Amino acid sequence: MRWEQHSEFTTYTWELPSETGAPFHPAASTLAEPMASLPQPGPLLVALDLHLLPERKARSHLSGCSTRASLAVAENSDGLALFATDFQADPAGFVRVLVLDRAWVRNAPARWSSASSNWRPIATLALLGLPEAQRLLPSINRIESRLAEVTDEMLNADLVDNHRLLNELTALAAELEAGAAASLFRFGARPRL
Repeated sequence: MRWEQHSEFTTYTWELPSETGAPFHPAASTLAEPMASLPQPGPLLVALDLHLLPERKARSHLSGCSTRASLAVAENSDGLALFATDFQADPAGFVRVLVLDRAWVRNAPARWSSASSNWRPIATLALLGLPEAQRLLPSINRIESRLAEVTDEMLNADLVDNHRLLNELTALAAELEAGAAASLFRFGARPRL
């Protein structure tokens, strides 16, 4: 087990060999109980069930680890590893990530530790933005709705009404920009990889 304290979140990492050789069996949810017994500094943001398999073994497991409609697959820069996930949490809250090793770890074993460390902040930073996005959503929906109404009104407006509508459009744009500026700290966050 490895524990790391960051400015806005804490990570716990367990590295275990697979008992069956098949990814996600047994599920990482078996760790949910021991993790819950640790002092929690805050709410759980993300839990990853990350598995590394040689590509020849992993291809047969790829379809079982995610929902096909939401499957996301990425290749690392040198093409020696393929990462697959659907970013959907299982009932215990774990997001499954399957890493297909194409000589990536064999060439540099330290890469596995680095990759597993890099996935945590990426997933965590993505979820840290969720409350801010939820906070902004009603305002954005209202602005979007009013923008459609104002542009419709402009089609049949006279010069006096157009001046009023232009002022309203300016106010809507200013409100939208103020919300964007206030949330930039969260949406502009990037992990150091």
